Amino acid sequence: MDLKELQEFCKKNKRDLALAVIVTIIASVFFLVVVIDALKKYYPEIIYSNLPEVQVVIPRGANALQIAQILQKAGAVHSVRAMRHQIAKNGLDKKIQCGAYKLHRASAYNVARQLATSKPTMIKFTIIPGTALCDLENMFERVYGKKNALYQAMSKKNNFPRDMRSLLPDDVKSRFVFLFPDTYYSSNIDDLADEVVRLASIEWTKKILPLLKEKRLTERAQKLGVLASIVEREALFDEDRPIIAGILHNRLRRGKELQCCSTVIYAWKIKGVEKSRLTYSDTNIDSPFNTYKLKGLPPMAICAPSLPSWQASISPKETDYLYFYSRSGGHCVYAKTYKEHLRNQR
Repeated sequence: MDLKELQEFCKKNKRDLALAVIVTIIASVFFLVVVIDALKKYYPEIIYSNLPEVQVVIPRGANALQIAQILQKAGAVHSVRAMRHQIAKNGLDKKIQCGAYKLHRASAYNVARQLATSKPTMIKFTIIPGTALCDLENMFERVYGKKNALYQAMSKKNNFPRDMRSLLPDDVKSRFVFLFPDTYYSSNIDDLADEVVRLASIEWTKKILPLLKEKRLTERAQKLGVLASIVEREALFDEDRPIIAGILHNRLRRGKELQCCSTVIYAWKIKGVEKSRLTYSDTNIDSPFNTYKLKGLPPMAICAPSLPSWQASISPKETDYLYFYSRSGGHCVYAKTYKEHLRNQR
């Protein structure tokens, strides 16, 4: 067929060709919809792998509605009602293991399918040096829905290694100082606080207990931990920690008040008032943590001390200094007399 014959054929069959093109387009679109729907149903990871992941924590004993609400709050699904229906339909509330899950955002059907085929991942919990006990407790409650979980876990002596149980004070909150700051992992959401206490106290026996034994200071562990917590909050740079620890030791030996701002800031914190700087009137707060008014150490650690702060408190640098002042860059200057201390602040 030459060009002229082809043109003549197209003119005669123009209507049929147009209809064929339309039918082909419709069939292609229909085929594409069917394929995508099948992929969504049977291979959702192909469709949703490029979408953002969300992490959800499913507690033990959660019912269909509770799980759906958790998923909706995390952004995994839009509809609590649709998600609840899928969970109940597939019996997931009775089958699913508690723990942390990483899921792709998708429809309720596909999120349910992801849950049915997924296994819980390890839960990460980090104790950052300088973190107060009340902040850790609040995080447990906010993220994992566990109120007073850390306190209850610390109240169980069996959560601590056998060779350090004799060091534990009767006051449960004071045991916080024996939790070494680091990142810990667990696969069980329900016993997470117990696991964190077990792992963090084991780490403490590895990192800190040998230092105390070497200096024959084991019996003073709790008090040195309190001092280390003050050093942690007062010093920004590690090179300042041994000097500050030495100053605190000097003031304790001489019967002087420690006069540390960090303890007063903590005193306000546990009253629900956050402060980063203090006024003169702030130091008049009535609290056992007010080292401007009371001599000696506070009753417990004000935060989780880092390894350098523990090392500094156990092996402080011997000087004649009695005062320190932190300048704007974070580095400290030191003084032997109050007059010199005032000069440093100008």
